[in-house]
Order: sequence, then structure tokens, then C-alpha cells
Amino acid sequence: MALAILRNLCDVATNDKTESGRKHRGAKEYMVDVDMLKVLQHVKHMGIEDEETVADITFLEEKLESGLQDMSTFDEYRKEVFSNLVDGWTPVHKQQTFWQQNVFKFEERNFEILRHLVEIINPSKGHPERSVNIALHDIGQFITHYPKGKQIIENLKAKAAIMMWLADNASPEDTRKEALLCVQKMMIY
Repeated sequence: MALAILRNLCDVATNDKTESGRKHRGAKEYMVDVDMLKVLQHVKHMGIEDEETVADITFLEEKLESGLQDMSTFDEYRKEVFSNLVDGWTPVHKQQTFWQQNVFKFEERNFEILRHLVEIINPSKGHPERSVNIALHDIGQFITHYPKGKQIIENLKAKAAIMMWLADNASPEDTRKEALLCVQKMMIY
């Protein structure tokens, strides 16, 4: 019975949106978050022979795997950010489709990913130049794609750090360039 309920929940579409215009997360996304796939694999290996139950498990696995693929790009990005962008310029940073599809996910956990990006650009933290460049770029992308992104950045007090990188003549040229692009995006959007 529980599997049939979960199956039905996977098909429920959420049409209402948050104030920012983002679609509310559906049950499928929450099931992926709590690692329901592992539970389903465990239940599958219990040797259940009921056709309806097996069909429900198979259906749920397929739906959740597709949901996992949809979410995995942003999950990988989150891991990159929290590893202080040590992997460098991975393709996700420059993909416009990534930013268009995932910009509202930055709202999660009170903008924790954005807060970490702001921490990376803080000159007193001493992060590597490449990490600072990527963080500046990503903050600019956030400003470009998120409604009122500039306000969020200003509320996080990132503008001062961005301006410090721009004004510091000792900063590497690439870092000053990324800071300038970020400031331009703040002015435009």
C-alpha cells in the first residue's frame, strides 16, 4: 500500500510557485533527497513476488533515477563550492542552461551556497586565485539569472569584497577582470 501511495505522489505535479517564481518541490524531489532509491533497492532484494508490488518498485526506481539525474548537476555543483572550488573551471560554471535551470536552488538553506561563494571571495580568507575567480564569476551568474540577485548579494555584504578585488592593483589580472564583470552585472541587473 505504501509503495502505491509513493507511486501516486511521483505523478503529482506542483503548479503553484513561490514568491520568487520558482516551482515548489514535488514529492519526487523529496524522495530523492531522503535516498529512497536505496530503500527501494533493499526492498527489491527481499524477494517479493507480488506483481503489483514489483511493478510499483520498478516504476518508483525509474522515476527517482530520472529525478536524481535532474538534480545531480546541482548537487555536484554544491559539492564543488563546498570544496572551495578546487576542481577549477568545470563545465557547469559556464553553461547558461545550468544557471537558467538551477538558479532558484540557490535559495535552499537560506542561500548557503551563495554564502559560501561570498566567503571564498573574502580577501582575508586567503583562498587560491582560481577559486576566487570562479566564485566571482558564479556570483555574477547568480546576479544575472536570479530576480533581485543584486539585492541578495548586497544583503550578504559581498559588494565590498568584490570592489576590493577590483581596486587592488596587486590582484592578478584575471581576478580583477572577474571582479569587473561581476560589478558590471550588478550595475546592469
